[in-house]
Amino acid sequence: MKFLLTGGSGYLGGRLAAHLRSRGHDVLIASRSNRGKSPGCLPWPLSHEQLAAAGEIHTIVHLASPDQRSAGTDSIAFLKTSVDLAWSACEMTAGVRPSPALICLSTVHVYGANCEGLVTEEKRPEPTHPYGLGKRLAEEVVQLFRHRNGIPALCIRLSNAFGAPATPEIAQWHLLFNDLCRQAVTGDTLTLNTRSDQRRNFVTLADAARAIEFLALRPGEWAADGLIHVGGGLNLTNAEAAELIAQRTNTLLGKTVGIRYADSAVTQPARNFEFGTKRLADLSFHWENDADGEIDATLRFCVRQGGFPVAAAGG
Repeated sequence: MKFLLTGGSGYLGGRLAAHLRSRGHDVLIASRSNRGKSPGCLPWPLSHEQLAAAGEIHTIVHLASPDQRSAGTDSIAFLKTSVDLAWSACEMTAGVRPSPALICLSTVHVYGANCEGLVTEEKRPEPTHPYGLGKRLAEEVVQLFRHRNGIPALCIRLSNAFGAPATPEIAQWHLLFNDLCRQAVTGDTLTLNTRSDQRRNFVTLADAARAIEFLALRPGEWAADGLIHVGGGLNLTNAEAAELIAQRTNTLLGKTVGIRYADSAVTQPARNFEFGTKRLADLSFHWENDADGEIDATLRFCVRQGGFPVAAAGG
């Protein structure tokens, strides 16, 4: 198959592109920035002429989006950009005949205040942060084009993806696992900035990429409402994630690290909810859930960036 990834030089996009190529797919990347550009990288958004020149594309995966930090610092710009990018992806898809399938990456954060109990695709979104709102608005754009233009489209609501980045430029060091792995390599203590018993669902980048490919190969099996959850087998508090990384650091690097809360750590109330992935399971998707492998790969990545020597026994 031939894929076009918008935002394919980003954190998830970089890993997805590598996975798809390893599986023998033809991958084109469209990017708003210059980082990580390969010879096949195209400017984004694409004109119909540029898209036509790229040849027949079977699936467009829309990942292009500002990150969560941008949503907090300039909410209006984030919301506008989120909608603009989604509209461009849908308009481009609708302008091709036959239309390629469109997969749009959204987030669990669209549920916001309604993250209680079992959270399935039928749960009503109630975003409470500009990031979740921007993603929700992008979903509505996709739904508009699904119904009005008849494009084959799917919105994936992704839980918290973690794993080794493809390049240092897209390492996303503010993410929990990446931040803690870097702390483990560069220091002796893992410092947490939030106190909470809240468990969050985590999915490895490897499983996220596999799930996107899996769904791209089965457009005829997508749910009628064009929604699906992609989550993983880990449900952890921040402290439990830190403990897991401390264990892998000891095993891989032969180094013991402590765990502490920052003096300025914010206490957040816990909300009990389960991120439901039954729709994906019912399609017979198989999770690998190799959390140790992703943590080890991230630690090795940090070693290459920070110079901490890996013990020979670590493999």
